[in-house]
Parts: sequence; structure tokens; C-alpha cells
Amino acid sequence: MSSYIKVFWVALAMLLTVGTVEAGTVTTDADAFVYLGGSGNYGEQNTIVLKRSSSGTTSTYNRSGWVHFDLAGQPSATEAVLTFTFHADSSIASSGTVAVWGIIDGQPGDELGTDWSETEITRDNALYNMDFAEGENLTQLGSFSWTSAPTDGDEFTVSTEALADFINADTNDEITILLSRNINDGNFSLRSRESGSPATLDIEYLPRAWQPNPVDKQDGVSVDSPLVLTWNTGLDPDDQLQIHPDITHHQLYITGAILDGSDPNFAAVSPIEIPVSGANSSHTINTLLRDATYGWRVDEKMADNSVVTGLVWTFDTALSVPTIEVDLVADTLVDAGTEVNLSIEALNPFTGDGSGITYMWYQNDELVQSSASDTFTIAAADIANEGKYSCTVKINSNGAMVNSADGWVNVKRVIQYHAFNADLTDGIGTNDGAAYEYVTYPTGDPNIFDATAAFGPGWDGSENSAIAMDGSYYVNIGSFGHPHSNVSLEHGSAACWIKTTATDVNIMGAYESQPQYYTTGFQFHIKGGALRGYLRDMDATSVERNTGIVNDDQWHYVVATWNGTPTGGDMALYVDGVSQGKTTVTGEFQPFGQWQLDMLIGASNGRGVPSGFFVGLMDELEVYNYSFNDEDVASLYFEYTGEKTCLFPPTMDRTGPLGTADCVVDLYDFASFAASWMESGLRPE
Repeated sequence: MSSYIKVFWVALAMLLTVGTVEAGTVTTDADAFVYLGGSGNYGEQNTIVLKRSSSGTTSTYNRSGWVHFDLAGQPSATEAVLTFTFHADSSIASSGTVAVWGIIDGQPGDELGTDWSETEITRDNALYNMDFAEGENLTQLGSFSWTSAPTDGDEFTVSTEALADFINADTNDEITILLSRNINDGNFSLRSRESGSPATLDIEYLPRAWQPNPVDKQDGVSVDSPLVLTWNTGLDPDDQLQIHPDITHHQLYITGAILDGSDPNFAAVSPIEIPVSGANSSHTINTLLRDATYGWRVDEKMADNSVVTGLVWTFDTALSVPTIEVDLVADTLVDAGTEVNLSIEALNPFTGDGSGITYMWYQNDELVQSSASDTFTIAAADIANEGKYSCTVKINSNGAMVNSADGWVNVKRVIQYHAFNADLTDGIGTNDGAAYEYVTYPTGDPNIFDATAAFGPGWDGSENSAIAMDGSYYVNIGSFGHPHSNVSLEHGSAACWIKTTATDVNIMGAYESQPQYYTTGFQFHIKGGALRGYLRDMDATSVERNTGIVNDDQWHYVVATWNGTPTGGDMALYVDGVSQGKTTVTGEFQPFGQWQLDMLIGASNGRGVPSGFFVGLMDELEVYNYSFNDEDVASLYFEYTGEKTCLFPPTMDRTGPLGTADCVVDLYDFASFAASWMESGLRPE
């Protein structure tokens, strides 16, 4: 017998003797681990491998576990024991701790098959990656530790009040558990369900009252008519199809209206004793207050006068303030002159619809419309209409108000332009550049000095119309330099001409100095001689594309174009009008943090440290606040060069004046076809 044995809290079990039975065991129906060093799926492995490298949360060695249980048919838990079995492999951590987390009921990641699946979860689509933190989506349920190297088959258990509460809070009959290591460079492996020794969840229970109505934590309960509380009588542990035969009375506790957000307190509440009359019972509350929380509990009184204490349930009554049912769209991007309709849907709790409400619309925090309309219309959008919009909803009868989310409106256009005609002026806006030299002394302290920008021949040969950079300086365009959040990080494009032989240098970029490891970042640069575009939001979600050799000392027109939305993101690259492909990721790709640091040209600002200084010539740098398609890029390239791009090669295009296909079907193709007219490969002749 292993020294790592299950602990069932014997002392507690001795106290809860009425109607207890042996634990019902639920076996995991899906498990996997997420590996930051591999883009594949590891759901069909025989082990769940866990690791938290000392190198940090983005280390490619890190691995976290995902485990799911189907709780259909399981009663409320008195206590629960979660058990994992150790798998010995080539590298065993001699000591450490595994933290056990639960995805809170109803939050993203809770549902198997909808939020994740065993055979599809990867580092790129996992909704959570280490380090996990207590919050609205995750809660820690416990942990287990070891101080000497375990042996194969040893069991580790977690049995906490938090685990039981987590199970009891479940409303959809499924829970998802996450596993993470403490910082320790050794691997730690647990057996998965594919190994034949899956994780188990043992649930012990009492004959408690169950299936409350209103359901626990229900909100919006009407106060316009009496409320009937209903519940089911506790079941017989020996026959869960029958009520417990020894239950004689329900003892119902109901708190008064809780208006301050505190937890229900039954200390001063006298129970209402209701005789058991069958499988379910009820009680009517005649009067309820708005904006209140009520707590209630049903204890089961047995024939021997012992009592099985019930769970605490709560419900919230209808509010006296409006609620926003459909909020403002976060990001609206339109062509100039387009009609824009910003709208929300709000509910007046007194009328049950949107009547009796005033909608106050704001642009950049200035009131622009106050009326009974839930829609604000911009007849023909232009630059003056750009900015942040919001709506304050007010009930006319009592003045109660609530604010919508912010929504941004932008008109498709060029938002940053540097011709580099012997200066660093922004030809579109006010983000003029300033040149700086960056020096790091041996102490590591950065020292920044003014530099003088140099200029050379442009892409078309004109003198002093391109910035000439030798790796000793960069151009700072300020914290409002683009790409910028709510202007072009959500949807944007950057384009310029470059001529270089450098292998790893930046065209422009910045990484925000946010407290967490993952920060908002944008980088347009050359990596390994190939063009690369990179975009990241405030967490680990990122998208990048790296392809198309451009360091051959020739002028190239390079374009990066991207999208970052609540449902996914993409990054596409173009060289000389020709697509170099697109990379797409799924999952929430927003929000983006506002720049506090400056956007740089000819370098990337990594949390305040410039790096990757450009070497070569750069010309005609433009940033747009919308993403391009193939035809957009082809049109821009044509405007510069007069050369057309083949986007839709005709099926019959065989050749052209130079002896190769030219994207046009003409006499050259007819002649090529005619030259083989009547040829036959059929045999025998």
C-alpha cells in the first residue's frame, strides 16, 4: 500500500452519520495537457504532464493540465475527494506542489465540447494558461504536495470545503479542473484516462433538500406577485429514487432583504416548520423588495429529532435600475460617407420593455444626443465623427441610470505617413518623428541622445527621399504613434519601401510596459532575412507571419495587414504586391492596452528598451486603420510602380511575350495551344 493514501476526513464523517453512504465515484471523461512548446494536441497521451519552468510563464517548457467530470445525476456534496495517480517517467521531480483550480460555473472553459475538447485543445486555443489566478473565471480548490520522489502508482488527493462548494455551485452537470505546478524545472506526470487509471471524484452526501426554485443565485426575480419557493425532499441514500423515510419536517429559514451585498446570516432567523407531504414542498413569500438579495435554507428534520443542515441558496430580486440587454458594439470601422447606426437594447424593470427610458449618447465624453431613441445615427461618417462613444440609460420615473460599454468609431483612412523627404514629418497627422541614439553603458543604464537623421535615394531614385539608417539610431513617433489601440491595432495595415541586407532588424514596433508578463505588442520587422508581422493583446493571444525574403539589397514594397477581434485574429504579409500568405488564430483577441511607451520606427520599443535597429533605406512609410485584402495591396503597388499584380490567374493562361504565363489569355496562349493541335497520346495509333 502506497504511503500516499486517500484521506476522507474521518472526523467530519463521524459527525455526519445521519443517512451517509459510501462515496459515489465519478471518473473523468476528458483530460489533456497544454504544452507551450508544442502547437499540437496532447489529449490522447497516457499522461498529464505538468511543469512550471523557472524561466517564466511564457517558457516553452511549461505544461498545464485540463480535467473534466460529468456530474449528471450526482446529488449535492457533503465532501468530495479528487484523486490522481502518479506516473513515473524518465524525469521525476523529487518535491513540489500541484495547485488544483476550477473554472467557475458558467464561465468560459466550463463546458466540454463547447469551450474545449480533449482532442482539440492546444496552446493556441486554450482559454487559460499559467500562471492561473483567482478571479471571476477561476478559483483555487486546493493543492497536493510531495517531499520525496514518488513511485509509480502513488495516489494524490485533494479534499477541501472549497472543492465541495465548487461541486455544489455547479448548474450544468459538468466541471473543468485545471492543474498547475509550482516553479520547479522537473516534470511531474499523472495518469490520464487513456492509461486506464484516470482521475476520480468521490462524492459523499446526506439526504439534503435539493433542486430549489428559484435556482441558487437566480437574479431578476419578480416583486410584482407573491413568490413560491419550492424544493425537493432529501433522498434515501439506499434508494435514490425515493425520499428518505425518516424525514418528518422541513425547517425553512428565510433571511430578510439583504441590501448591502453581505452574505446571508441565519443566526437570528427562526425556522418555519413544514410537515413533509411528499417528494416536494413549497412556501409562499408575499412581499419582496427590489434591488435585494434573499437567502434561504431548508434543513431536514429526522424522526429522531436530528437535523440534516441544508445548503444556503440565494436569489436577487428585480432591480429598480435599467439593465442593458445588448451592449454597444466595441469597434465600428466604416468607409467615409457611410451611415453609421450605434444602438443598444435596454430594459426598464418597471415596464418590462424599453419604454420610459431616456438614452443619453456621448462622443468622447461630450453629450451629443438625449432622446427616447436607443439608436444614435451618423448620417455620413467623416473624421469629425471618429472617437469613443457611450450611452447612459436613465429611467424617467426614478432617475436611475446605468452606463453602456464604450464603442469606437473610425473611418477607413491613412493615419500615419512619412515620405522621408529629408525630414521626419507625419504628413497626415501630428506624430512627427524625432531621431535618437541609444547607448547602454556597462552598468546597464540606458542613455538616450539626440541624433541626426540621414537621408538617401528613395525607391524611385529621387535624392534625399528615403531615411538612411545605419543601426546607430531610431525614430520616435510618440505614445500616440500608430499602430495604436482603438485606432489601428484592432484592424490595421502598415506599408513601406525598404532596401537592406540585414537579417534581423525592425521596421517599427512597440511592446507595452504592463505589469503582467504578456503585454500588448506590435512588431513589423525582418527576421532571418524574411518579412515578419506580429500582434499580441493584453494576454497570451498573439498572431504572427514570417515569410518572404527581403534582405537582398533590392527595393521591396512590404505590407503587413492584420485583424484582432473578440473571436480571433490574423496577420498577412505582402512583398511587391504579391501575397506571402496569412496566419489565423482563434479565441478572444482583445483587448489591446493603450500605449504608455512610444512607438518607434527603425527599432522596436520593448518595455522601454529600443532594439533591433534598422540598417538600410526606408521610404514611404504608411499606416492605415483598416486591414487590406489582395486587391487593396495590388492597387497601392500599381500606384507606385504602374505594375499590375496577378490575383486571379486564368485557367487558359499558358504563356506570354517572355515565354511564361502572364495572367492574360491572348494570342500567345492561342499560338501555344495551336502548336499542339491534333496531337494525340492514344495508343495504339
